[in-house]
Amino acid sequence: MNDILHKMNKEQNFYYLSGLLIGSEFTYLINNDILNDGNKLVICSSSYLINYYKTVLVELGLMEYAVFISPASFDKATVHGQVTAYKNYIQNV
Repeated sequence: MNDILHKMNKEQNFYYLSGLLIGSEFTYLINNDILNDGNKLVICSSSYLINYYKTVLVELGLMEYAVFISPASFDKATVHGQVTAYKNYIQNV
């Protein structure tokens, strides 16, 4: 929307929307008291956003509840999932 209204360029809009999403995710986690010693948060993120997740976790004092999947593993899993979905789609068309 910001891109359409010419308030932000595409890169700025990407980070703006990502910030809204990350903020929403952590607001939900905090408001619902989800994180505890028996309930960890698994962070699966691309290299573009991993540092933003780390910053939020540090600022909120939640780093002890986080388990990180490497961005490279996340990228591989994403591609594998997309290829699998495509193959399933082609078989059912």
